Amino acid sequence: MKRAIFASFLGLVASFDSSAYAEPMLGSRSELVEYVQAYAKCTVRYDHKRAQELVLSNATDDQIEHEFRDIYVSEPLAFVSGCRELVIRSGIAFRLQPGLYRSALSEELVAAELKNAPITDMSGRAPLQHWLPENQASYDQRLASASGGGKRARIEAKHNAESAKIWLAVYGECVVRKNPSGAWDWVVSKAGSREESAAISRLNPSFGDCLTSGKTLNFAKEVLRGSIAINYYRLAKAPTAAANGVGS
Repeated sequence: MKRAIFASFLGLVASFDSSAYAEPMLGSRSELVEYVQAYAKCTVRYDHKRAQELVLSNATDDQIEHEFRDIYVSEPLAFVSGCRELVIRSGIAFRLQPGLYRSALSEELVAAELKNAPITDMSGRAPLQHWLPENQASYDQRLASASGGGKRARIEAKHNAESAKIWLAVYGECVVRKNPSGAWDWVVSKAGSREESAAISRLNPSFGDCLTSGKTLNFAKEVLRGSIAINYYRLAKAPTAAANGVGS
């Protein structure tokens, strides 16, 4: 029944032309994060299984739009029927950002399934699969064949952004493995709270240990928190290395 209700309200959203009276949101980043988190809360409540599948999958941001269109909407949202947590400011609309949505779903899933106590040891969990970087030869060829500096600049910008996402995913797994209790503390804490600040402080040694030579952390706090949430949930659900055939 819940699945049918969620599918119904997504159908209403997808067919509703919010641009008729509202422009895509130009508000603050914190407001966008608040809306996405509220939408994720409703997703987990109405379609827990699909929320799990999205977070545990290795789908790229582009693939999410095609493979999870039953819970992900690409159109600007000005009103979502049935999601009482999501109250959008009058006269605006917002777009779900796939990466931010994945992070918010992870936090909600941890709160729903793993809120009682942290897993204190993740060392035996099988390695996670992360996105693979583009082949260097393919990237060089695309740059060489690009007509005009503007197109080359766009190719470079997208390539660098994708590389940063891959690096952050791997980095997040490293931090969670080194200090799963601290990672759990951060994920279940309220953003901006003293508990969050304390959790970040406890994770500082792991942040340093997981940095590769020459790398510095320059991601927004909520982006790093999202990576920790995604990796914590994926590792919590991962098989042990022995069960996965690793090292045998």
